[in-house]
Amino acid sequence: MNPAGSDAATGAFDELAASYDLTFTETHLGRYYRDRVQAVCARYWPGAKRLLELNAGTGADAVYLASLGNSVLATDASRPMLETIRRRIAGRNYYGDINTSRVDLADLGALQAERFDGVLSNFGGLNCIADLDQFAQQLSARLKPGGEAVLCIMGPWVPWEWLWFGLRADVTSATRRLSRKSRWRNMDIHYPSAADTNRAMQAAGFKRIHREGLGFVMPPSYASDFVNSWPRVFAGLGRVESTLARLPCVVNLSDHHLSVYRKQ
Repeated sequence: MNPAGSDAATGAFDELAASYDLTFTETHLGRYYRDRVQAVCARYWPGAKRLLELNAGTGADAVYLASLGNSVLATDASRPMLETIRRRIAGRNYYGDINTSRVDLADLGALQAERFDGVLSNFGGLNCIADLDQFAQQLSARLKPGGEAVLCIMGPWVPWEWLWFGLRADVTSATRRLSRKSRWRNMDIHYPSAADTNRAMQAAGFKRIHREGLGFVMPPSYASDFVNSWPRVFAGLGRVESTLARLPCVVNLSDHHLSVYRKQ
């Protein structure tokens, strides 16, 4: 999840840039969730596409997409995140290519006239914006007709979170998403449901063609140390979740809902 909109948001992710890969990308949970998202991306963008990645973070997805033969513009509002991407790709050759640009999620107009074959926003970047309807309209202007948007967004109803924090008598954290907005590192985080997201995207001329849940059987990323202590158990649970992922109840009750939209 990477920044949009304000100095507080950008600063929050500036601070995370140096540790993000260690605390998420390289963990058991991070690899599991990223593998799931990347498998969906590969289905629609197997190569030779011009792609835009929003809230690109440290560049793990950009590298994967370029390895398939796609050309990727990796964007983020955080300069340290973009610097991390540049270090990651320095001196390496990919089948496709990767460029970087500082772009705020709340102002996709900064991309000027370029239109893309596909757009990825992974792991909650869109939770940083308050107006999903405005974002969807701006996104539509950046996609070619028939292009896909892959959006991975934190949802409002997460039984794992209720259990995890409830057992620790932390009612505030257990219920923080239910009001659809919480505070994190001095910034507002919003929690649209899969249905909320679908309404905004449909109004902007998109059709949903795929959806699944991430984090129904598997826990959210803050439980990473717990998962690392029981790798075989959670490897099995991950296979169970992957089997159930497209059920509507799983989509609605997962830590993230992952949806693919096609511009009509």
